[in-house]
Amino acid sequence: MQASIQTPWGNSQNIEKISRGLEFVDTSGHGGIKVSDELNKQIPLWVKEGTYRKLGLKGWYEEDCDWCIPVIVFSKVFCAWAKEEGSDAYIACAHKMFKDLFLSENKIVEPGSSELTAFCREPGIELNNVAS
Repeated sequence: MQASIQTPWGNSQNIEKISRGLEFVDTSGHGGIKVSDELNKQIPLWVKEGTYRKLGLKGWYEEDCDWCIPVIVFSKVFCAWAKEEGSDAYIACAHKMFKDLFLSENKIVEPGSSELTAFCREPGIELNNVAS
């Protein structure tokens, strides 16, 4: 059993390791995904700065609004985990949530920006058919 760690939401009660550097972390009332410092370097700064309370800068991705960011960036790892867990819908939900995050009224960047287009190319998110 892994020791409790301090999270932005209090002490952890449950930690589920997805792979080296990626963990689901729950507290008594909240949680999210913890990305190691090493892996978090792969997420663009402008994405981390757009997370809830800028927690992405410290490798924390809140479970209600930012969880899809590490799932998309590390999609190969999360797809393997989802398949093992029998939860293919998880990845489809991540893609929808990711589009909502970047194309909503509170979007981090404009839908047509070259930054967003380049960022979405790798995980294969198609933005052309999404209404802004």
